[in-house]
Amino acid sequence: QSIDTINIHDYPGQPNINFDPVNFVLSTDSSQYGLQWYANDTIMAGHTNPTDTIIETGYYHVVAFNNFGCATSSDTIFAVYCDTNIIASINMDVNLDLD
Repeated sequence: QSIDTINIHDYPGQPNINFDPVNFVLSTDSSQYGLQWYANDTIMAGHTNPTDTIIETGYYHVVAFNNFGCATSSDTIFAVYCDTNIIASINMDVNLDLD
């Protein structure tokens, strides 16, 4: 007689996702899981920490996965990046002809 064992594991809870618009930092409180960040539905290779600094505006989410391979995605948020190194300048050439 043969006996098979089936182990059932639960999915991680849905990760919370936050954005700090002053420092352009995404964060999640799901640090107890493996993590993977996505930008515009594209995997961000090597971005696996609980916090991540963005360098462009886009739609971001994080996937949390446990050691059994079960994964859950966060909600998607829209994060705006403003490059503080860009200096706007306005040049005006005003010629008034009062004839």
